[in-house]
Amino acid sequence: MLTRGNDYQFLDFVNWVLQALLMAEEEGITKDTASRMGITDVFGPDYERMFINAVEAVGNYGEMYARHLEAIVPREGLNLINQDTGLIYSHPFGGVETIGNSPFPGGTLDSIRARGKLICGITGASELSGLGQDYCKALSDGIFGPDGKVEFVNLADSGFQSLDSGEIDALANAPVSLAADVLEPTTGKGFAFSQPYFYGNK
Repeated sequence: MLTRGNDYQFLDFVNWVLQALLMAEEEGITKDTASRMGITDVFGPDYERMFINAVEAVGNYGEMYARHLEAIVPREGLNLINQDTGLIYSHPFGGVETIGNSPFPGGTLDSIRARGKLICGITGASELSGLGQDYCKALSDGIFGPDGKVEFVNLADSGFQSLDSGEIDALANAPVSLAADVLEPTTGKGFAFSQPYFYGNK
């Protein structure tokens, strides 16, 4: 999907409209019942009906697929979103034969390398174990190689304030939400998320 370069608010807007079309299908909301979609003020009052308007205009994802692609590419496999499984899709890692750009000078990766360890926050865990801990270890090993160093911080709150202040470098097991992506309420900022690695209940 293409969006305007360096316009992260527009990128967020486009991404969440797409998410709304997928969610509408999952919830059984169609073009005719679009008013069942919720409103949001995260992009300001002029856009509070953004999800309703999007579904009213084109229908849910399944309706669009049936209208434009079903005759060409029958919907199966990865195109089905309503499966009874926790892990929806395992994202490919990509090629390892090329080397990307170096870390941005003074950026997060540069700071972590200079410090010699990743500081990773985990929320809502009575003990530091499980997927969150493994995710942080994988990040650390990706930065430093085998036996990467990671310091865990068990956080009592959502962790976004600690992430914003620089107390932690990464936040494990934080749920992806529209508000956290665009305008997280405790910090007034938006945050970037990795691909989902765990799918919980609604």
